[in-house]
Amino acid sequence: MITEKNFSINSKYDAVLIGAGIMSATLALLISELFPDINILVIEKLSTSGQESSGAFNNAGTGHAANCELNYTPTDENNKINIEKALSINNSFEESLNLWAYLYERDQINIKNFLTFLPHISFVNNSEDVAFLKKRFELMKKCREFQDMEFTTSYDEISNWSPLIMKDRDNKQKIAATRLKRGTDINFEALTREYFKYLSRKANFEISYNTNLLNLKRIKNHEWDLYVSKDGNKKILKANFVFIGAGGKTINLLQKSNIPESKNYGGFPVSGKWLISENQELNLNHHAKVYSKAPIGSPPMSVPHLDSRWIDGKKYLLFGPFAGFTTKFLKKGSYFDLFDSFKKDNLLPIFDVGFKNFELIKYLALQLLKIIYQELRIFKKSCHLLVKRIGI
Repeated sequence: MITEKNFSINSKYDAVLIGAGIMSATLALLISELFPDINILVIEKLSTSGQESSGAFNNAGTGHAANCELNYTPTDENNKINIEKALSINNSFEESLNLWAYLYERDQINIKNFLTFLPHISFVNNSEDVAFLKKRFELMKKCREFQDMEFTTSYDEISNWSPLIMKDRDNKQKIAATRLKRGTDINFEALTREYFKYLSRKANFEISYNTNLLNLKRIKNHEWDLYVSKDGNKKILKANFVFIGAGGKTINLLQKSNIPESKNYGGFPVSGKWLISENQELNLNHHAKVYSKAPIGSPPMSVPHLDSRWIDGKKYLLFGPFAGFTTKFLKKGSYFDLFDSFKKDNLLPIFDVGFKNFELIKYLALQLLKIIYQELRIFKKSCHLLVKRIGI
């Protein structure tokens, strides 16, 4: 148990935000705009911002605008497509665009550092999914948000939209695609930096890197003590409001808070890996974000993507993601993260999730076996090269 011994009492803040990712950056921005006099502190375990869940290679960069993500328009038991979720998500993204435009016009952020316009495409390749995509298109086209959406089953037209998708594909295969030209590629890591760069100009905003939250304790209904460590120095920070935006590690920190809402929740660390191309000759042949449908029983994050990405001025091509399982909650976390999150209050819900999502567990196991198989192939090839080199 952590006590006040060896801790020095430090400053008091109106709000302390834990984790320097896009969530904390956005909340800090909104608070500072609405309540300019509030003192805000952001603490981050790493030496810079946006390196974990907000990292540029940790997401596809669509902004989740619902232009091409087919899992946002599910089909019910009566084979009826529901587009309400897509409309809601798209409207939220439009609000983000409005906020960025407002900040850009005031010379507070530079949109060019994190936003690039490019088409969003949905692609399917069997008769059942072609019928689904056409019906989806007809519903969405009626809405103002998607009135510019295009639909085609033409092999040549889809080849023009996305040459790499159609390369060496059988032209007798049933295919279809929709396209929205006004899509975007969003680099959330760069956006996080833009927000913090703007906030750092304010006298009542502070960000502390290389700072580890050890514990937190509610003193009164609206007052908290945060036990932190930085450069070997241990401090107690006092705050009226605390926000935990620490990516996968959030569950562990919530449990330290002992608030009732932290009970019965557990982490389920599904990982995603990409194949990343830096070959500019190849990357220039693709200028879109293309989504398809995930296999039945697989998680939404496994939806196949072929994404153009712009990261720090360089164009990349990402294909994936390939699902996997890890006991780490963060890229730079510990393999004990999952086990540390097991508490008497959440063990039953965690196992219940596993029993009720057997297809997901099966899918993750198969993906993990594929990764192990590929690693063994690489190891075997390396051994052969080594044996050949030393002449055994």
